[in-house]
Amino acid sequence: MGNEWYPYQTWTVVENSGAALAAFVLGALAMSWRGQRPNRATLTAFGLSVVFGLMLFKSRRFVEYYPGFALIFLALAAKPIVSGWLSGVEQRISRPRLASLAAPLALAALMALPMVRTLGGARDAMRRSQPPPAQAYRPRSAFTTYDIPESRCCWLPERDALSCSWSWRESAARP
Repeated sequence: MGNEWYPYQTWTVVENSGAALAAFVLGALAMSWRGQRPNRATLTAFGLSVVFGLMLFKSRRFVEYYPGFALIFLALAAKPIVSGWLSGVEQRISRPRLASLAAPLALAALMALPMVRTLGGARDAMRRSQPPPAQAYRPRSAFTTYDIPESRCCWLPERDALSCSWSWRESAARP
């Protein structure tokens, strides 16, 4: 059997899905902090995140499903709290347009730091790669630089494709 059917070690789950676990805990705190009975959508998202969380702890195969449902659960559970906070902000701020932009601006600021770190890490990884990607594929793709005579190509309307009759050895042998 493949490795995807075996469970992760606990610390590996925390490293790989730490943000999703934090979202689930924050959603659970938000759901209990309201002091009201949660609506059906929030309970459904809670149940699905619990199910996918248990499946994640049982098998690596479900690592893609849990973060999405944990984030949906957090959004549904925190919606009444955030809505109440935003209505309070609107009352304190004399400009309602600025108050309506408070949540998107806060979210953009919150997402900016991880995005900058990720992009910087990707650029560093590309700089360190040996050989650089363009040079690595140049010898393998050299045969594509040769021209193929039009007499060896024909349009296949039934497949909506251009078919060329040529062999790699012929074009590689050309100067």
